[in-house]
Amino acid sequence: MNKREKIKSFLYEQGRIAIVGLGNEYRTDDGAGIALIRLLKDSGVDRINRVALFEANQNLIRYIPDIENFQPSGILVLDAADLGIELGQIKVLNENQIIEKRISTHENNLQLAMAYLKIVLPEHKILFIGIQFKSLEMSRKLMLTEKIRKVVEELARLITDTVLRRQVDV
Repeated sequence: MNKREKIKSFLYEQGRIAIVGLGNEYRTDDGAGIALIRLLKDSGVDRINRVALFEANQNLIRYIPDIENFQPSGILVLDAADLGIELGQIKVLNENQIIEKRISTHENNLQLAMAYLKIVLPEHKILFIGIQFKSLEMSRKLMLTEKIRKVVEELARLITDTVLRRQVDV
């Protein structure tokens, strides 16, 4: 199954979905997860009562109570990361792979947060989408490099289309 199909399948199979964007909007491509959440908000996907969007920035731990209160069956985490792959490519990892690969993101407590969520929401599934960044230069506002911006826009369309399609099918 290719990456797009993994994402679509995950979104389609879950009941309630928490979509979490991680990043630092003042470090160019590191803001990819934040930009994605903002595009999803603009699309209105969060008006569907089975979807909750969390712009967690660099502090996923802080949002755990809100995620727990939402009681999702699936959590989709999006972040720019150093994945050792080609610029602008994405890597889709399940919760076991997140811990095994020890991916490098700015979210220092990613593994801890995932482990805690597994305790408080034992039946939920997690899917991590990492985007290989180009630049982490400081900026005054959210400003992705062109290639990363295109990847984020494509992911936003994929997520929105899949969530809306599932809403119609249910």
